[in-house]
Parts: sequence; C-alpha cells; structure tokens
Amino acid sequence: MKKWILTVLAMSMFGMLSQVNAQVSISVNISSQPLWGPVGYSHVEYYYLPQYEVYYSVPRAQFVYLDGGNWIFASALPPRFGTVNVYNTYKVVINQPTPYLYYKTHKVKYAKYKGGSYKQAVIRDSKESKYYVVKGHPNYGQAKKATPAPKASPAPRSSSASYKSSPQPKQYKSAPSPSYKSSGGSPSRGNSGHGGGNGGGNKGGGHGGGGKGGKK
Repeated sequence: MKKWILTVLAMSMFGMLSQVNAQVSISVNISSQPLWGPVGYSHVEYYYLPQYEVYYSVPRAQFVYLDGGNWIFASALPPRFGTVNVYNTYKVVINQPTPYLYYKTHKVKYAKYKGGSYKQAVIRDSKESKYYVVKGHPNYGQAKKATPAPKASPAPRSSSASYKSSPQPKQYKSAPSPSYKSSGGSPSRGNSGHGGGNGGGNKGGGHGGGGKGGKK
C-alpha cells in the first residue's frame, strides 16, 4: 500500500514538472512578431485577420489562406486578396497549434472586427523598450541595457601605521691585527709598536702616533 502511494505521488510530481516545462517552452517570442502585430502579447502563435479571413503564423512568418479546400502557407497573399493593409486591419491573437482547422467558428465569432472600426496599437509605433528587439522598429537595437553592478569599494587601510625598517648601518672590516715574526726568542721589547712609539726600550710600543711607552 505504501509503495503504491509513493508511486502515485511520483507520477503526480512528474505531471506537475511536465506542465512547468511546457509553460517554459512557450517562451517569449516578441522578437519574432511582425511590426504590424498588436502590442501587449509576449507570445503569439497565430493572428487571424477577419477582414481577409486568413491567418498568419508568427513562428513561420507566413500567411495561411484557403485555396481550393486546402490551407496554403506562403510568405505573401496571392493577388486575388488585393491590397492588404496589415497595419490597419484588426488582428485576433490565437495561441493554438492549428487554428485554421476552426476557421468556420472564427469566421462567425470575429466577423464584428471587419470594416476597420476597431483600432489596435501596433509594435512599430510602440515606445516600450521591450519591442526594440523587433527588427525594423524605429528604435531597433536600442533595448535598455542592464545597469552594471557597482564596483566594490577598496578595503579600508589598517589603522596601525606601517613604517619601513631603517637600513642597517654599513659594516666595516676591522683593521688587521699586527703580526710579528718571532726572532727566535722572546718578542722584542724595542720600539716595534704600531705607529712608531717614542719610548725606545719601553715595554710594547704605544698604539698610535707619539704614544708613550709603558714603564719598566
């Protein structure tokens, strides 16, 4: 029983998703609608023109007319229809796959729109930017562009000041220590001091010029 209920729920969910997908598939086709189409419709399959008793397929961009018992699709109506003013004539929007199969019904239902007494605003004259995608519109290609996102502000600097470290003082090589050669005995106690000390016979010469020798 539980398994059966789960199966029914799954089928119901599938049906709902199918309906959603079907609605999505009927997408906006404003850019495919002709300049002479009436405003106010995001999606159009067919127009029915009561004045001439013909249809127009928006997806195929073709008229559909009856000829010898057959419905003919063509980019233009044959000469027998005379001058067709598609901008001024009334158009009925019909969103179904094959509306011409219901021609007899439409002929009676929409007969009141014959004669030109009913007026419609057409896409060509619309100032709404959504119609600027229709090729041939006076403002074609000038559809409102999306406003760019504001640039992110730079990160605030840290309140603690940063300082460059002071350069290290130059290092100097120390003067080489004086070297004495051994004379085979004790070091000489004469005036061999660094820099020439004045105390001849004194212990160790004074470091630097004119230094006094040490007392005996």
